[in-house]
Parts: sequence; C-alpha cells; structure tokens
Amino acid sequence: MLENTIRNMRALLGRRGWNKMANRIECRRQPEKCSSYPTDYWIEVTNRCNLMCRMCRRRFARHEEADMDESVFGKVQPLLGYALRAELNCWGESLVAPGMLEKIYDFISPMPVWMQLTTNAMLLTGRWAEKFLGASMELVVSLDGAREETFESIRSGARFPVVLNNIEKLAALKRAARERYPILSFRFVAMADNVGELPEVVLLAEELGVSNIYVVYLVAHSEEMRRKSLFYNRGLAREAFHRAREAAGAAHVNLWLPRLMGSASDERVDAWRRCREPWHVFVVKSNGEVNPCCHTPDLVMGSLKESSFDEIWNGEAYRRLRRALREGHPPPACLHCHMSFPDVNDESSHVKIVRTREGLFRGYEFEG
Repeated sequence: MLENTIRNMRALLGRRGWNKMANRIECRRQPEKCSSYPTDYWIEVTNRCNLMCRMCRRRFARHEEADMDESVFGKVQPLLGYALRAELNCWGESLVAPGMLEKIYDFISPMPVWMQLTTNAMLLTGRWAEKFLGASMELVVSLDGAREETFESIRSGARFPVVLNNIEKLAALKRAARERYPILSFRFVAMADNVGELPEVVLLAEELGVSNIYVVYLVAHSEEMRRKSLFYNRGLAREAFHRAREAAGAAHVNLWLPRLMGSASDERVDAWRRCREPWHVFVVKSNGEVNPCCHTPDLVMGSLKESSFDEIWNGEAYRRLRRALREGHPPPACLHCHMSFPDVNDESSHVKIVRTREGLFRGYEFEG
C-alpha cells in the first residue's frame, strides 16, 4: 500500500515536485549521501569580466579566463529538470559571453525555473532587454553609488550614464508591455566611500522602477580596501542605514540591509550550523569545477570534465563536507563564511586579505 501511495504521489507531483519534497527532507536530515537532486544551480557562463572593480579579488590574484563550453553544459542540462532556481553567473559578467549565455538562457527559460542574473549592466543592450522581457527572472544590477563620480571610482571601467540608460530602457519596455518581469534589483556593496549615498540610491531605484536593493558589506581583499570597511566605520553605517530605511519606506522600495555591527542580537551563534547548501546547491564553474556554494571556491568537489554528476554529488568530497558540517567540524571556508551566514561582529567576515597571486580563489588569510 505504501508503494502505491508513493507511486501516486510521484505521478501527481512530477519529478520536479517530487524532488523538491525529497530534497527538503534531506536538508533537514543531513545525510552524507543524497538520493534527491540539487534544487538550486549556479551556472558560471564565464569568469571573464569587462570591469576591474576596486574591491574585486581579480585585482590581487591571477586566474585563467574561461567560458563554459558545451560539453560541460551538456552534463548540466539533464539536471535542470529538477531545478527550482538557476543563477546564470558566479564569478564573472555573463554578458561578455553572449553566445553561451543565450544558449543557457534559451534552454532554461521555457522551464518552471526562477532565474537570476547579476550584471554590471554595461552590456545590457536593447537586444537583451527584449529577450529578458516577461521572463521569470530577477535581474540584479551592481550599483554602488548614486553619483557618477562615486560609482565610476568603485566600478572601474563602468560608465554611470550607460548603466542608467540601459536600466531605463528595460524598465520602459516593461511599462509599455505591462509586464511585471523581469524583476529589477540593485546590489550595493557598502563601504566608507559610498554608504552615505545609500538614501539617494533608494530614490534612484524608485525613479527607475527598481523593486529591491540588496546591501552587503564590503569584504576587503587588500590593505587599501581594509580602510574602507564599515567594520572600522560603524557610525557611518548606522546613520546611512537609518536614513535609507526611512527613504525606502516612503518610496515603497524593498531595502534589504545587513545587520548592524555591535548590537546584542548579533552575538555569534555558529551560524554555519544553519547552512544546508551542500544538500541543495550545485555550483558549476566555467572550467567545469563544482563547488558546494558560490562562496567556497577553494572547496572543489570535482570536475564535470572528468566525472559524472552522480560521481561528484555523492562522491567522497561532498560526503566528507556534509559529514563535517553535520558533526560540527566545518572547514575554514565555512567557519569564516562572509556571505550566507556572516558574523558581522567578527573582523574575518569583513577582511580577507589575499596573500598570494596564484589563482583567482586561492590564498585567503583570515584576519581577526
């Protein structure tokens, strides 16, 4: 009778719905070996970028540039039948590889999968605006200032008028078509040089039809950028966040702020214990390497150029990581996570000085 019930539920939910339910159970139980498939996929179209931002690790470490090739994406394609969400980038600007981005987007867009693309919007031309119109996706534009001088000093190589014009064109297309999607959002990296402009960014978002602003603290990879960290300028953060919150309330813009440093509620509680990403996230880099999340590039679970999905997903590296998290012995990359579960009162969540130029994501030295 139980087998019949399970068979009927599978038929009713379909493979995507059944996998969603099974994966949620496994995220709670935290087994070393998973019978369900990941539900969240990060697909790094390319690790190339058309900018050289002041806070980006690219300034301080060499790396081998690569666009994802079709053989790697070919191994990802069958997995997307189980996907709920797909991020169309990781480390890189996907719009600099238009052919591969279009291939991946065209494959995913007919599916019931929520997509997200983070972009600097310099290459968000009318062709892409028309292509993305009506898609089930969120387009997140990196915008770290409300004034041309501030923005261009941080996003080296970007042009503030070009970015605003590209956003305006897409917003105008949405209005003309009476389309809700794609959702437009800003991502704002807060530092001493720009946090005072955050209330103005809120007003700019309202003017452009941008729905959300995601604010994150700067993570400093150099001694120069360490001085810009709000970890050492907490008063600036407190005042700017307060004014931005008031502006967002009046403008009806969703403002997502990080926790303020120094408040009693921010005491460390080993937040990594809440992480379930090794059970539901699958990050595929442009060179075929697989990471358990986008914040742990040093934790390579395997390569799709050398192994199958099954060999990686339940391979020794993934099983060892799941066991370590479950038993309370996380690797340093997880213990010092600065994105998903940061301890905002810990200096190591704000400062990660790069001590070697060997590889884009090698050589972190944790401070504090």
